[in-house]
Amino acid sequence: MSSATGLGLLDLLILEAIEAAGASSHGPYMKTQRALDVLHERTGIGSTQAYESLCDMARPYVAHLPLIDFNGNYGSPDWEPASARYTECRLTPLGEAALAAERGERGTLPIALMNGDLHQGGHRPPLDPRRLVDAVRASVSGCSDDSIVDIVGLPAFPSRCDVAGDLAEFATGAACEVVASASMADGHVRGQPTVTITALPPFTSAGRIAELIANAVGHQGRGIPTGRPPTIDDELPCPVTEVSDQSSGGRTQLVVTGRSEASHSEVRQFLQQIPTVQQRVRVALEHPLAELVRALTTSDDLHGTLDLIERSIHS
Repeated sequence: MSSATGLGLLDLLILEAIEAAGASSHGPYMKTQRALDVLHERTGIGSTQAYESLCDMARPYVAHLPLIDFNGNYGSPDWEPASARYTECRLTPLGEAALAAERGERGTLPIALMNGDLHQGGHRPPLDPRRLVDAVRASVSGCSDDSIVDIVGLPAFPSRCDVAGDLAEFATGAACEVVASASMADGHVRGQPTVTITALPPFTSAGRIAELIANAVGHQGRGIPTGRPPTIDDELPCPVTEVSDQSSGGRTQLVVTGRSEASHSEVRQFLQQIPTVQQRVRVALEHPLAELVRALTTSDDLHGTLDLIERSIHS
């Protein structure tokens, strides 16, 4: 892990290959396969190994801060990306700045602090970039460590799911657990209660959850199917009648319809027993949160760095 950006070696090699191929942030896109070919020529790393990591640096559901500007289908939690022969890429301004930081041409960039590495099998959680920028500015103004911690808050996943946990414990930097849950909104359709899932925890997808809900509803009273949580009582009437996956364009919208006699709380309780709707995630910052924030205030061109981060956040 780099001290200048916190990025891993493979990510940096991919960014360098795109730069070497001439795909700057202000230039035209290039075929992604060409970037992967350059990477292989320079390092011997194959396309299969690198393509997923390349896509992750562009996917808004993986990272708050994109390092690669992607043109084409980079996939989804349910589907693989299109072949690299049919997609295009180039660096983002932040991707270029990351390489400049690695070469010592500019100050450090806390990219990994905001993107985390949970998606790569690590334990560093993503932090809300806007809140982190606010905390850095508050630190410069002389606010206390407790205020810094309150401003940053708990981990924030790009999907914008709900996160609960002990903020004081998390802020120590030691390993702890947080609970990531699907965000839900109550409604009614034709006199029946509905609960719409609008944001998902990490490591799951709308398609997978819709399938598990439909599976649980369809097997009610006929035995617990594979993957079905045993806490759902088969002896009680199922409070849910159907689920409709209306997700599109990267926007999650799973509409779960309950029986007319069911309450919203009963539908929610049912959903909370579906695997991956609620997850316990082990995270660790390795250093106290306030210490990490204060360290950022010593960066060269601090205001320029913060402005660049704010401009780079996925909308």
